[in-house]
Amino acid sequence: MAPVIAVKSRNGMLLLAALMLTAGGAVCAQSVRSGVTPESIRLAVEQGDSAMAERLAREFRRRAPAVFAGRNIDYLLGRLLERRAANTEARALYREVVDRRSVLAGFALRRLAGIARSEGRMADEQSYLRRLLVEHPAFLRRDQLARRLSDSYSNSGQYPAAIEALGRFGVAGRESLARIAEAQAGAGLVENAAATFDAVLVSGSAGLPGRSQNMDESALRAVRGLDRIQSRNDSPPPQLSEEARLQRARIYQ
Repeated sequence: MAPVIAVKSRNGMLLLAALMLTAGGAVCAQSVRSGVTPESIRLAVEQGDSAMAERLAREFRRRAPAVFAGRNIDYLLGRLLERRAANTEARALYREVVDRRSVLAGFALRRLAGIARSEGRMADEQSYLRRLLVEHPAFLRRDQLARRLSDSYSNSGQYPAAIEALGRFGVAGRESLARIAEAQAGAGLVENAAATFDAVLVSGSAGLPGRSQNMDESALRAVRGLDRIQSRNDSPPPQLSEEARLQRARIYQ
C-alpha cells in the first residue's frame, strides 16, 4: 500500500522519503552511529535541503548498499540528482530500480522517459514509455502516458506507430479519436482523417443539447484538422449544412 500512497500524493518526494522508514531491511550499526540513516535522509528532504539529502543518501549507499536498494533510496537519490540536472547519474540509478523489478520500477521508467524527452532522444522516450505501458498495465494515468507516446511518435514522423499506440494503450474517447485523426492526416490518409474528424464532431453533438458540447478541446482539434485538410486540397470546399456551419462557428468562438 505504501508505494501507491507515495505515488498518488502531490508531495511524492516527502512520502517516498517517509516510505524508507517502514520498508524492510535492517540499518547497519555503523550507519546508525554515524547519524546516516533513512530518518536523517527523510528529515533533510522534509526541510528542503536537497544537497544534504543527497550527501546523506550517498553515504548511506556506501555504508549499507543492500538496505539502500531494499528501501528504494536509489530512486529518491535519482530524483534529487534529476532536480539539479545530473541526468547521467540519475539515469543509472533509475535503471537499477528497473532492473531489480522494484515496486517503483514503473515510476523509474517514467522518469527515464522524461529525461530522454528533455534531451531530445525520442527513440529512447518511446522505448521507455512502451515498456512502462506493457509491463505495468495498472499504472496510474495510463491514458496520459499513451497520449504522450503517440505524440512522441507523431513528432518524429512515425504516424502509423502513433495510431497503433493510441489504439493499443489509450482509453477510447473523443480525445483519442482526434489524435488518431491527426496522425492519419500526417500519414497522408486524408479521407480517413476527415472521416475520423467528422466522427469526433458527431460524437460530441449527439444527444447533447445546447452550446457546451461544441466547446471542448477535441471538437476544436477536429475543426482545425478539417480546415487544414481543406487548405491543402485543391478541390472546392465542401458544402456544409447551416447546422454544421453554426457548429463550427461556435467551436471557434
